[in-house]
Amino acid sequence: MSLLLPFDHAERNLNAKLKPQLHSIHASLKLNNEVTATNVDILKTLLDDIRNQMKQKDPLFHRLFNRLEYTGSYYDGLRTKKADEFDINLVLNLPFKKDEFTVSDGCPGYVGYGVGPAAVDRLKREEDAKWVGLLQRWMDGEGR
Repeated sequence: MSLLLPFDHAERNLNAKLKPQLHSIHASLKLNNEVTATNVDILKTLLDDIRNQMKQKDPLFHRLFNRLEYTGSYYDGLRTKKADEFDINLVLNLPFKKDEFTVSDGCPGYVGYGVGPAAVDRLKREEDAKWVGLLQRWMDGEGR
């Protein structure tokens, strides 16, 4: 036996009035597939061009670049209205071991890495000195 909860006449009328409004709200929030596809294509083209130019102009970037990581509301399927904002993380293969750096996350949306002098000394011994010098230029005076 199933349990059915009866709606009274007033509830039915209210639901009938709300239904078109809810459909209208849903339609206004839904992503436009054509505009979204265009925006994603533009973004990909732009990022490919920037990445290629950076690799050509900066040999260290060329050596360390791993991939782009697409994150955020659009890629999580949570974006509404229009896809005109994208979050992309740049993933680098830095030549440090796990115990050679510290992570600082004091500011929302920003992550910093600190590297101790021992890590730089190890790199100077084990790596091509040219790359170590270029990498140090990316850091501030405190190894960040």
